[in-house]
Amino acid sequence: MSITSTQYTCLIIDDYNEAIENLKDLLASFNDIEIKGIANNVEEGIQLIMKEKPHLLFLDVEMPGKTGFDLINELLQANIQCPKIIFTTAFGHYAIDALRNNAIDYLLKPVNAYDLSMAIQRFRNTFSIPKNNSKLESVSRIFSKSKRVLLPTITGLKQIALSNVLFFQKINNTTEQVKVYYTTTQYDTIPGNKSLKEIIDLLPEEDFYQIDRCTIINLDYLTDIETKNRKCILKKCNEEITLTISRGRLKEFKDKCIS
Repeated sequence: MSITSTQYTCLIIDDYNEAIENLKDLLASFNDIEIKGIANNVEEGIQLIMKEKPHLLFLDVEMPGKTGFDLINELLQANIQCPKIIFTTAFGHYAIDALRNNAIDYLLKPVNAYDLSMAIQRFRNTFSIPKNNSKLESVSRIFSKSKRVLLPTITGLKQIALSNVLFFQKINNTTEQVKVYYTTTQYDTIPGNKSLKEIIDLLPEEDFYQIDRCTIINLDYLTDIETKNRKCILKKCNEEITLTISRGRLKEFKDKCIS
């Protein structure tokens, strides 16, 4: 649970009740975030913004009649101060538009606890770090989330949103076959014609790191490095996994994470 003396107000603007309820449940864990209202379309949303003057909007993109981007444009045209925005959407291809609208972040539905906590922290940071740095961080994060790769799987080709990947792992030393894990139990198998080396060449080096001969991890899910035992811990939602770091990569890995 978040513990802070600063209080922030937010609105949820979304037409999908299940997504609203999920977000409300997750936000209950943040005692510095207060939901002041919910709207199901752009017109209702603008009225609520004018009334409540919230710090933050959780804004859906696709809604009946008008989009979340339309809402922002109408606020600007009416000279109404726009709150900080975290977009919520089921469609990753809106990432660039979110960037153009200076969003703090965008969350893919169904929103999970880990992604929400990272977005909330970035929102808080906008009040405590220089504006230019905040914007650069926002642009970097959103651009990273928009990255996708097209990989062969045993059933054909699969487009993978890199932000959803927990880690890649070669099955064993006698085959080049690799699995891409989205959770500790959910994965796709990539045939041996795409080696681990070829995969890491496709990945943004600021987001992924190869911790041993068989494993590439997503640094966004890294929570701990145990240097004495050469272990790292990844956590996504409520799942946690511990992986071994090779002796030869430990120092470089620590330096990368500290820098």
